[in-house]
Amino acid sequence: MIDSYFYLTAAIGVVLFGISKGGFAGPMAILAIPIMALSMSPVVAAAILLPVLLVMDVVALYIYWNKWDLKNIKIIIPPAIFGIAIGALTFKYSSDDSIRIIIGTIAILFILFSIIQKNDFFIKPTKAKGIFWSSVGGYTSFIIHSG
Repeated sequence: MIDSYFYLTAAIGVVLFGISKGGFAGPMAILAIPIMALSMSPVVAAAILLPVLLVMDVVALYIYWNKWDLKNIKIIIPPAIFGIAIGALTFKYSSDDSIRIIIGTIAILFILFSIIQKNDFFIKPTKAKGIFWSSVGGYTSFIIHSG
């Protein structure tokens, strides 16, 4: 039976995610899945957030249709597909705990990046950073959203 802790963490995660993506809580959305993973599998947490993500993606596509930078798209899509492929190949070896470690590591790195972001080296986008982070994003997205 699902307890009230499950519903509490799910509600906090979904509300935090929605408010953050709506622009009010800034980068706090990164905490949604880790909070939810306290009472459930991180894969279940991601599955609960998936409908919110899908609706947000449809709205973003509508708002930003034909406003993207093709140069950036060409840089980030191939490595993202590579990361997704690596995730697909390694997913069967991933346990809930290893996924929790991946999510926690990403959350900590995100916070550290936000803190040191004032340094121009970290802010200035480069092709190498785009390739690296797109690969990481593809991998982590597949691992977190599969199951």
